[in-house]
Amino acid sequence: IIISRYERNIYRIGDKKGTVKKMIKAIVKLVSIDDVKNFVKKANKYSYDIDLSLGKYTVDGKSIMGIFSLDLSREIEMTIHSDKTDFLEDVAEHIVNK
Repeated sequence: IIISRYERNIYRIGDKKGTVKKMIKAIVKLVSIDDVKNFVKKANKYSYDIDLSLGKYTVDGKSIMGIFSLDLSREIEMTIHSDKTDFLEDVAEHIVNK
């Protein structure tokens, strides 16, 4: 599935009730304090969950303290727990093209 102008995967995960949950994954890079503050401000506008993962650690993408606990010198995997692309468009400047 192609999501607007980004080619990202939509993953479908079934739960015990048989419903399907969708999520979008992308790689982001947050290099400065202002990048993190801007990302968190935009993330908090949305009702769905946004997670950031680096190695075995996963933090809430809406938590400034959580994001600062990650190694910001590396690329971070972002998981959006929705199939909507509006947040991707909001943070396009942080998405790493792979």
